[in-house]
Amino acid sequence: MKKKPLSNMISMKNFSFTYPDTKNESIKNINLEIQRGETILITGSTGSGKSTLLKSICGFTPRETGGSSEGELSILENKISKYSFEKISQTIGFLFQDCENQLICSNVREELAFGPRNLGLKKNEILNRIDFALEITKSKKFEFNNCSSLSGGEKQKIALASILSMKPEILLLDEPTSQLDYEGVKNFIKSITEIKTTYNPTIIFAEHRNNRIMPITNRLIIMDKGSIVGDYRKKEFSDAYETLNQLKLEIPAWIEITKKINLHNIRNEEDFLQQSKHLKNKQDFFEQKTELKNKKSKKILSVKNICYSYEKNKSDIFSDISFDLFEGEILAIMGSNGTGKTTLLNLLSGILQPKQGEIIWFDEKKSSLLSLVGKIGYLFQNPDLMLSLDTVEKEIEFGPKNLKFKKSKINELLQESLDFFKLSTLQYKNPFSISRGERLRLAIASLYSCENQVLILDEPTGGMNRGIRTIIMDQLKKWVQKKNNNRSIILCTHDTESALKYADKTIIMENGKIIMQGNSDAVISSAYLNKRYIEPPPHAFVSKSLGHEIIPRTLEIFIRGLQKS
Repeated sequence: MKKKPLSNMISMKNFSFTYPDTKNESIKNINLEIQRGETILITGSTGSGKSTLLKSICGFTPRETGGSSEGELSILENKISKYSFEKISQTIGFLFQDCENQLICSNVREELAFGPRNLGLKKNEILNRIDFALEITKSKKFEFNNCSSLSGGEKQKIALASILSMKPEILLLDEPTSQLDYEGVKNFIKSITEIKTTYNPTIIFAEHRNNRIMPITNRLIIMDKGSIVGDYRKKEFSDAYETLNQLKLEIPAWIEITKKINLHNIRNEEDFLQQSKHLKNKQDFFEQKTELKNKKSKKILSVKNICYSYEKNKSDIFSDISFDLFEGEILAIMGSNGTGKTTLLNLLSGILQPKQGEIIWFDEKKSSLLSLVGKIGYLFQNPDLMLSLDTVEKEIEFGPKNLKFKKSKINELLQESLDFFKLSTLQYKNPFSISRGERLRLAIASLYSCENQVLILDEPTGGMNRGIRTIIMDQLKKWVQKKNNNRSIILCTHDTESALKYADKTIIMENGKIIMQGNSDAVISSAYLNKRYIEPPPHAFVSKSLGHEIIPRTLEIFIRGLQKS
């Protein structure tokens, strides 16, 4: 298929937008020209304005949100204000950061038919569009499922498929890989490549996971505090290092290694991979290996041979699951979408009860949901389900007040939580006026303020930039080490980098079973080498090419090893 010639699809001139009841502009003085067929990555810290920029491009702000805008915004050389919602929906497809809210039909095929049907397309064309969207997103196996039965990552795929069934000229994708497992990310990248080949839409990503997306884009835009602070073409990506580093954003491993060890004449990943064949690294830099704490620490959780199914006569979602948790441990649970990780967390928290087997907390044979209140805090995958009050402050105070803490203690925990999770500037804001990443931090802070002994966290780093991910995980590590090291964390995650760096032990699940568990270094390295459904950390490929069987815990440790050589 012949590609259309490049022309301006989107034009923004001195464009600014301010949400209602706020003084500061969320995005300001945006000047941007985007040509037909470009594939662009917009990155920036949580709250930097990425989502607002995408919402402005599709006309969602200020029409649906209220607020005020200044400057000019044109789509295909027509002012956005002249577009009806019907015309926008035919031209622009928008995958929301919280994609669950844009699934409106009960059945997957109905969801994919909804858009084309409202465009007035003939039945055969609607069926062709459904098949196209299912095929290109590798979602055929879900086509007759109920949307509510899907995992978070599966819902993300179906939300994307529903947009693709409309075949829009512009695709706006807000954190499209945030809930996907490794296979899902790889399939997503393949899908985008196929979409570009099939009908070449203009695609704009807003993402924190720059390592994933940069290889398939031809332009990188960096935002900070509502403004564009960097705009780089593909040949200039390595020049973005200083800005990315200063803002503590994710830097592709090839750029970071290139800059840190002063490699020359490298303009892209292909150049780096060619030169990396000549790098050497000493095996003795693997000083990061952790010792398991089982021998000295007290066991606080014992899971014995549990099985579970949602319906009596249905096959088990998982079976024969067994593991232990000790005081002072961080345990990561990893695996592909739909393998039962979130269901397992629901069982551990007391929301569900196992069909068979035992879950024993704190040596108590029977633990009810009520008996675990004040001892275990549970972060849902969707943090918005945990927020219901009108200020950040009230959300943090809610738990301690209901646990009947003294007023002085509540005030102390409020200030500590605000400081700990970098929320002080948002104290009096409505939770739903802040970014999703900020709401996620707030949800964790509301658990922290209850002084639980164990935190169960479902995707605690989703939608966060590298700097905030590091701050949150560093703080959670400190939290575990407080109070005589008797606290623990169980986290379900696709974030291999955080699991490798912070978790003492890792469990990997596949098809409803635990296939590996043990020391994080050994488990994650083995899973990567055996291609077991986890995303390798950014430096894994180079580490493997140098012949190492254990992946270094962090890129920094890996680079130190290179500098020693």
